[in-house]
Amino acid sequence: MSLLAQEILNNNGTVYGAAYDEEYRVIHKRIDQIEDLDQLRRAKYAQSDLHGIFRQVREDLKNGPVLFVGSPCQCAGLHAYIFRRPDSVKQNNGVQKTVPAKSQTESDKSPANCSGEKTQLNGVVQGNLKIQKTEDDKLKNRLFGNQLILVDFVCHSIPSPAVWESYVKWKSGKGKPESINQRSKKTGWSSYSYSIEFNYQNETTDLISNGKDIYMKLFIGDYITRHSCAGCHFKGSQRSSDLTLGDFWGIWDLDPSMDDNKGTSLVVAHTEIGEEILRRISSKVRSKKVGMNDATSQNPAYIRSCEIPEERNKILRRALDGDFELLEKEMIKPEGKPGILKRILARLNRI
Repeated sequence: MSLLAQEILNNNGTVYGAAYDEEYRVIHKRIDQIEDLDQLRRAKYAQSDLHGIFRQVREDLKNGPVLFVGSPCQCAGLHAYIFRRPDSVKQNNGVQKTVPAKSQTESDKSPANCSGEKTQLNGVVQGNLKIQKTEDDKLKNRLFGNQLILVDFVCHSIPSPAVWESYVKWKSGKGKPESINQRSKKTGWSSYSYSIEFNYQNETTDLISNGKDIYMKLFIGDYITRHSCAGCHFKGSQRSSDLTLGDFWGIWDLDPSMDDNKGTSLVVAHTEIGEEILRRISSKVRSKKVGMNDATSQNPAYIRSCEIPEERNKILRRALDGDFELLEKEMIKPEGKPGILKRILARLNRI
């Protein structure tokens, strides 16, 4: 995401992505300076607040390109708001002219977010998906200098923001966090070895592997997921976005030369605009093309919706009440010696 954002910012554009506010609630934020880009980096596993963002995007499109990074459903909502509604975009001698929508608000169309930004984009594997050409793309291409570039990600599901706030409050028992990184690579990246890192103002650090963190356990198990995610309409390749990003899980088996244990990105281009922005940054990345079957074999969330477990409502209520300590004891079992040995051998093989 960083290189894409830098390309837009260097061309007098604006970038929108997920950030934390002062209380570590997840919000969507607008930036127009490269110095502020770090706020949009790193994964944030909670629904973001989009209040007022779609209107801001519409205004920014009058002055230059806009990069919007969000969940597939958010990108679809913004695309509809800007391009598909007859009263949202009008053309006057080839110049974009926008008028307010009449009834719906941004939040009506775009209910969720889980921002999958990577800490760094040090490797790209691009799926060889056939580029779709639509009337919307032609419209966007005519708006030279005022393009909207939509980037979504391989989305597992969207966790409840209320559970996230409850979890942060529970973790703040050790003191107010100074920073949070839900995709720390201090323990690596390959074979899902990343960790969740809380740094506190008292200079202590809590670093927990993703498989041992109760919030990630609840998220991956779909216990704190929105019901609508079980019937997601934005899976597969028929998307409103120009690009889809994700971790290339399984690259260590498919092409070990592309795995440096710091993270390898999967990038799928859906439109000519997506192809063009990839060409602009191509000299700054090392990439290889692969087939879509290989790209999605260990990324099933690209195609399939999550499944809500029967215990979801009960466990969700407990999480909202801050019962994380007991949930942790019940749901996370101590790792035995074979598991520890397997992790050590995997790390040694990468040295």
